[in-house]
Amino acid sequence: MSSILKVDQIQNSNGTAGLTINTNGYVIMPQRPAFFARAGTAYSQTGTIKYNNVTGVGCFNQGGHFSTATHKFTAPCDGIYTFSNQVYAEGANQTNLYFYLNNDVIAGQQQNQAADDQYEGIMLTATVKMSAGDTVYYSTSTSIHHTNASFSFFSGHLVG
Repeated sequence: MSSILKVDQIQNSNGTAGLTINTNGYVIMPQRPAFFARAGTAYSQTGTIKYNNVTGVGCFNQGGHFSTATHKFTAPCDGIYTFSNQVYAEGANQTNLYFYLNNDVIAGQQQNQAADDQYEGIMLTATVKMSAGDTVYYSTSTSIHHTNASFSFFSGHLVG
């Protein structure tokens, strides 16, 4: 025996659409936490990488869970999340990139550039299980990297 549920939208008790299936069969979840942030200007730094542009071309902050003040994403609900980050390293140096869940490093990447005129993107992606209120962010321990507004970004979304 099979069941068929013929609905095109599921709403919460306040009437907000949580899931819509359009006429082409695409599943749309407009409330799913997601963001894509860039640095507002290019700079070199250590510590938490300062992504503060969520309104520029291609940028967004669906649900408002990414903070441009703290440069961290805060999980609004328990679930599995995926995050990506890229910094643009420059010159003859070593760049260390770390991914933090709350205050614990859970992933890292190291890149060594051999020449002063060499530029390389360093990328680190992670899928993590988060509880509501947990935070994630990226940090670097080396000051000779270039957070270029065009080539550096931090993005993430709730998988489910």
